[in-house]
Amino acid sequence: MRGIGLATFLADVGHEVPTALLADLAPTSAYGRAYGFERMMDNLGAIGGPLLTLGLVTAIGVRSAIPRSIIPELLATNLAAHGSR
Repeated sequence: MRGIGLATFLADVGHEVPTALLADLAPTSAYGRAYGFERMMDNLGAIGGPLLTLGLVTAIGVRSAIPRSIIPELLATNLAAHGSR
């Protein structure tokens, strides 16, 4: 149970960083739209990610899908690091 609690804590802490970046990047008059869009995309990823993973694992198998799963992570990290500049 400690692992689940730690994972939940880290997920909550990790969610605060994009929120803080959004507050810095969005103009004050567009906070509502910016946070609404961020929330919408977060929910879309929560639904679409597992569905895409299921399709990928079904199509190419688990052993081939696991190494390929790092590609979206690297793209997201790169976008987060360089997209806010």
